[in-house]
Amino acid sequence: MLNTNESPYFDIPIRTLGNVEFDKENLKIVMKDKKSRRNFLNIAHTRKFTQTLSAAAVIYKELLQTEKTTSLRDLFYMLKRTIPDTKINLVDEQIESDNAVEDLELLLDDLRENLHVNAKKKGSVAGNVVIKDGDDIIAWNKMGSGGWAVPSNVENIEFKGVDAKFVLFMEKDAVWNRLNEDKFWKKNNCIIIESGGQTTRGVRRILQRL
Repeated sequence: MLNTNESPYFDIPIRTLGNVEFDKENLKIVMKDKKSRRNFLNIAHTRKFTQTLSAAAVIYKELLQTEKTTSLRDLFYMLKRTIPDTKINLVDEQIESDNAVEDLELLLDDLRENLHVNAKKKGSVAGNVVIKDGDDIIAWNKMGSGGWAVPSNVENIEFKGVDAKFVLFMEKDAVWNRLNEDKFWKKNNCIIIESGGQTTRGVRRILQRL
């Protein structure tokens, strides 16, 4: 909020376990209403306040207006600069720009992918599933040894057909590769999916939608 006689501020939902709840209807965890105020003239808030608004400016000017997309990593480099007339960097580590993007998601009640910012693709899947991704029809059982790579944003993917008794999820891609080589998904009529370590949002959403 901007007011001539007040320091600029915004109210942002608090990202803690105490401020979330499980939405039974949509089967996902959602934020509750508790918020904290981030005030520009509060020295404890100034850096994060500036980082969030700077991220918003870059996303609007460089991505949304030009209809381009970028990765979280590239956005970090776009923000990594020295503030004029100081020796202070706007961001020093990627976690700072990542947090700024999360702030914007909460403030705008929207996904980062809709702000044209994507995470690194991670995870593979195979099974008797047919999807529509944009104008393409993709069969997960015909993707070869590498399987179908799970993108950062899966919200617009349409499931055209699913023929599987269960979904088998694993973190290690080495395990997934072995199961895929043995056509485990075909022999057991299932879907196998891996995240290659820490599960990404795209993989979590695919699992939820399946």
